[in-house]
Order: sequence, then C-alpha cells, then structure tokens
Amino acid sequence: MDSVKINFKKAFFLPPASKLQFGYLFSYDISFPDGRMESKSIAVYASDILTMIWGLDFYKIGDRSAEKILFQYAKKKIVEKFKEGTLNDSEEVVLITSQNPPNSPYNPSSLSLPEEDELIIEPESKTLNEEIKDNKLAAAIIEKRDIINAIFKAKHSEKLLLLDQERNLLDFFKTAKTEEEYSHRIASLGQVSRSINADVLNKILIDPDPKLGSIAVLRKFLESIGKTDTSISDILKNIGYIRKGYPIHLDIKDVLEGYKYFGLKYPVVDFENTWTTLLNQYLFALNQLYENFAEVYSV
Repeated sequence: MDSVKINFKKAFFLPPASKLQFGYLFSYDISFPDGRMESKSIAVYASDILTMIWGLDFYKIGDRSAEKILFQYAKKKIVEKFKEGTLNDSEEVVLITSQNPPNSPYNPSSLSLPEEDELIIEPESKTLNEEIKDNKLAAAIIEKRDIINAIFKAKHSEKLLLLDQERNLLDFFKTAKTEEEYSHRIASLGQVSRSINADVLNKILIDPDPKLGSIAVLRKFLESIGKTDTSISDILKNIGYIRKGYPIHLDIKDVLEGYKYFGLKYPVVDFENTWTTLLNQYLFALNQLYENFAEVYSV
C-alpha cells in the first residue's frame, strides 16, 4: 500500500458557546493512491483554564499561535484514527488541564500553519486487525479484567475495574516502536490501571477514607480481606509514576522510581520491549488480584 497524503485548509475559529472552551475547526482532504479523495474535518478545543495556563490568545489580530498549537493535536488524532481504521468524517478533541502538562509542549514559532502543511501517512507493516489477532498478551489482560469484574460483581453488585474509554484498551494491542507511540500507550495504561471503583470499595470497608486515591483504597480493601501482600498496589502505583513522564516529565523523581521498580532503563531506548514489560507487569497484578478473589470468594 502506498502512502496517503493529507492537505489542510485554513482553520475556522470556534468561539466559546455554552461551554467555556476555545477551538478551531480544521478541514482537510485525504488523497488515496488509487485517486480517491475524501474531505473530512476535526475540531480541537482547549478549556478556558488550559487556555489561561498555556497563555493562548485566540483574539489577538495577526497572531495564529493558538491555531498552530491546536493543529498539532488535530494531526495526532487524524494519524491515530486513520491507522486504526476508525477515522470519521468529523472528529473532536477537547484538551483539559488534567490530561496535559502545565506548559504547552509546542513552540508556535517553529510550527507551520494548517494551509501550509502536508501530512503523509506511511502504510503500516501490519494492520491493526492483524496486530489484535496476534497479540495474546493484550487479549489475556482483557480476559482477566472481565473475570475479575464478574467475580467482584457477583459478590458486590458492581464492577471493580472501570473503563473510561474503550480505546484505552485498544492501545494494549498496538506496538510502541517510537517515543511518540510509547507515550500514547503509557497514557492509556496509566489511565486503565488506576480506574478502580473506589466508591464501592469505600462502601465495603468498615473504616473508609474518601481522601485516599483509588490504588490506595484497593490496597486497604485487600488488607481487610487478609491479603497483605502489596505487590498489586505497588505495580499499579509505579505504572502511575511512569505515566507522569509523558508527554513531559512532570515529576522526574517518581518517574525514575517507577522505572527502577520494574528494573527498566531510563531514559528509554527500546520502547517496544519496555512497553511489553509493563503490560506483562500489569497482567501479573491482575493475575494476583484474581487469585486473591478466587480464594476469598471461593470461586
């Protein structure tokens, strides 16, 4: 398969409406090797708080810095969804403070304007469907999560392991050959690994502590059922530490501690093997959690 070419048009400013967020609509044409062309668009918004923190000015005449910065997120999303085979005619990205660094990771002076840019997407050596079919590790993770949730729900009427976005699990099936791919994968693993139903655990605990984070609550719950080994919570906690390193190093001390815990080198050079190691560690934690529940709940 030959490469696909994407050309962008001048962006259209989207002023805040009911929600206090500023954005741009980026329209573009995709040219396929067989001569076909498709027109699509993607809207990228920044919350009002993120806009202030990053110092974005959407109203300054002649200054298109904010447009250039949001354009980078548009391109990332387009490439990601195109390779997945899930790119729709219209897409939307909303940038909020909790999912982004305190400073913009881009310098607008070094960025091109949308209408001056051309995006080339090279063909993958494997399609996503082929990667999913071949990836037994990711399949094992999803299966074990389902089993744990089934056991826990039968006892407590709610799932233990939550999922904010299905696409986070989809990342488990993908490789991480570059730093950018690795950054995306780690973000998904960090999100999934800490998405634990702390509310139901606090309802079960005799002495709940609503101030504790989800992983700490899980640890406290396991101790309450006689499982004092901290390996499960330690693995989840250190995955979270590593997550802090992307997209930029927010807390280098924790990042270093996370890599050290798993016996991994930092800075990362072999992104693919590091990603596989972390997935295996997450699966190990899930297996330990299953064994604990199987014993306590007599499965």
